[in-house]
Amino acid sequence: FIKMAANYNKLDTFLKLMPSQNSEVLMRAFVANLDKTESLEDAVDVADSYSSITNKQLLNTILTYVKENEAIAIDENNTRGKIIYGLLKIIFMAADNNNIDLSQEIGIPSIYEIPLSAMKDGKGRVVQQVFFYGDEDGKAFFPPFVNSFSSKDWIKTDKKEWVELKSKKGEVYVFANKPLNYDANLDDSAQVHLAKYLESRDMSPTMAVHRGHSYWLPGTIKRLPESAKIIVLGSCGGYQNLNSILEICPNAHIISTKEIGKGDINQPILNYLNQVFTSGDTLVWKSMWSSLTKIFNRDNAEVRESWEDYIPPYRNLGAIFLKAFYKKTEAGLL
Repeated sequence: FIKMAANYNKLDTFLKLMPSQNSEVLMRAFVANLDKTESLEDAVDVADSYSSITNKQLLNTILTYVKENEAIAIDENNTRGKIIYGLLKIIFMAADNNNIDLSQEIGIPSIYEIPLSAMKDGKGRVVQQVFFYGDEDGKAFFPPFVNSFSSKDWIKTDKKEWVELKSKKGEVYVFANKPLNYDANLDDSAQVHLAKYLESRDMSPTMAVHRGHSYWLPGTIKRLPESAKIIVLGSCGGYQNLNSILEICPNAHIISTKEIGKGDINQPILNYLNQVFTSGDTLVWKSMWSSLTKIFNRDNAEVRESWEDYIPPYRNLGAIFLKAFYKKTEAGLL
């Protein structure tokens, strides 16, 4: 239940409904024995839960429990326990303290920014692939998506199964398959054909965008380009999907939401990213989140609440934990 509450950003609300003593006992049990299972799912759940809690006292309590478990693992010379709890400790401390550079502390590429050079392929192009699906939502959101690229700044080429958009300033390319009839599997075929087309033109997407319900996400994951550095999702759908994504794109920066992705929010996110890419600037996640927060704060209550459920890469603690753990594994520390 704790996992479910955390996944939907309701954990804080749930814990406030019980006496503090009870919530502390519950969280102590939640944090215990993370090293006793072969899967990392429980540890990822704890990491994600931490980012869902705003109660400072409870955050301190959880961090204390993590430190206690790390100390036990050190005493028992339990390598797996030392790594799991040691990483969680650093990640949680960095989440509460802006002076800690998490990337440097745990040895993973920066989670705070991406230089434009990292987004360019061998020919200096920033290539994006957008996955649409042929249900009612896909058909409803595809036209506004295409229309958000103004003819003043973008050249549009309409193909049978997809749309190509090329920036007039800079070398930014966006390819989005059309939301064709899913009953006839035409949306799936469009994605396959688009991927082959990109490969034939030696274009490796460094950004992948999932525009569809979470039940379509496994289809997007199956076709994720290994070259993707930024992945924009709606609902991530928990550990299994997150793990699958990072197996394909181990250093990807992931934007996801605890709830259902909203077109009213997804589009401004993509607009901001493309503005950065065409201007040639470094993408700084904290600056982006600050700018978008100001925009959405002027919107209606529903949009504001939905935006609060979106998670930037530097706050996606479950993904950060997995990246760091895999790095330790690669280094032969486990």
